[in-house]
Formats: sequence, structure tokens, C-alpha cells
Amino acid sequence: MMTGNTEMLRPNVICRLLAGIIGLAALVLSVSAAETNAATEMVVDLGPTQKMEFVWIESLKMWVGKYEVTNGQFKRFKSGHDSGKYHDFTLNEDRHPVVRVNCADVQAFCEWLNENYTLHLPKGTVFRLPTEKEWEAIARCGDDR
Repeated sequence: MMTGNTEMLRPNVICRLLAGIIGLAALVLSVSAAETNAATEMVVDLGPTQKMEFVWIESLKMWVGKYEVTNGQFKRFKSGHDSGKYHDFTLNEDRHPVVRVNCADVQAFCEWLNENYTLHLPKGTVFRLPTEKEWEAIARCGDDR
């Protein structure tokens, strides 16, 4: 579900996110333009031991994932997900960033979050990937760095 996203995601942005270099770090919670009194941090409780933390980026008027999406969080959606190994090291610990996901997996994860976890969030809030322009601003910490 890409509701509210007016820019198209460019494939190179999705590839960067899905290559496993940083996991799924750039999940955002966008909010309608009417929302002006946003908290500086937000926690979305996914159930036992799994919480997603977001920080408010004032210049973008949105929350951005404070940490990468972890295997534990992603497995609440897709319990059989396997992030695999790198040489002899497992990438499957619950606290490890989720890797080896494709665009369809990410979109389905966002849809699942929207269907199950937006009830207690500000009206108009949606989980989605950032646009390329938003990704660049996030990488600059929301300013001109």
C-alpha cells in the first residue's frame, strides 16, 4: 500500500534497500498534512518482544525508522523468512537486520503493517518506503548536511 506517496519509487532506491547492505532501514510512517503536533518519537508494538521505533523528522513531516527492520519484526509478518548466512555466520538472529527480501515482500510487509497496526496511530498515518527525495533527506538527517 503506497497511499499518500506522490513520487514513484525508483528501482535503484529499492535495490539499495533490498541489497542487504543496510537491511530495511528506511521504513517510514507518513502522516497527513493536517498533522502538526507530532511527537518526536513513536513506538509501534508488534507483540511479544517486538517493537518498531520511529523518530520525527521535522523537515519531512514524517516519522522514520530509528533502526533497521529486524528479522524478529519481519517474522511477525512472514514467519518462515530466512535471511540466510554470510560465509559461516548466520544472518537469522531476531535482532539482525532483515535481508534477502524483494520488492513484493517489502510492499506486502507495509500493507500488513497498515492493516494491523495503524489503529492507534494518528489518523492518516501509513507505513511505506520513502521516495528517493525523502531517502536523500533522511540520509542527511533531515537537513543540508
